Amino acid sequence: ASSPLVVDSVPPSPIVSTVSGCNGAVFEITASVDFGTATYEWYDSSSNLIGTTATIVITESGTYEVRATVNSCTTIEFVTVDKSPCVIPKGVSPNNDGLNDTWNLSGLNAKKVQIFNRYGVEVYSKSDYTNEWEGKTNSGDELPSATYYYVVSLPAGVVKTGWVYINREN
Repeated sequence: ASSPLVVDSVPPSPIVSTVSGCNGAVFEITASVDFGTATYEWYDSSSNLIGTTATIVITESGTYEVRATVNSCTTIEFVTVDKSPCVIPKGVSPNNDGLNDTWNLSGLNAKKVQIFNRYGVEVYSKSDYTNEWEGKTNSGDELPSATYYYVVSLPAGVVKTGWVYINREN
């Protein structure tokens, strides 16, 4: 006599994925699950509940915890945010003092950055830009203190243009 096969119907834990970046002038983290409909709880680094929706707005650096629950199974994920500005900085001062030495666009998911001098000549260009430009040309030559025109290509065909100042004085 064989015993009947017992199958525990424990649902699998949801897999949580997060996406973070700028939405306009605010920094957001959005969580999603691989199946089902989840409820979400967000906690800051002090274990304070800060939100119960899929997306939260972040105003400071830190490690955030999201608890996603699907069919009474909860998965916990942690997201560390080194808050990057969601606005395009107006200047760069590449003097190695640790302040604005590079042009930080790391929260913007920039697809391409182009920098032009006052004569309209492209002096710097990079695809998938985050925080690389130190006020130099593509060939590594230092650009003089001056105002430069930028074109930043963002996701979904959004293009931002404006002026960035290089200040080489200490």
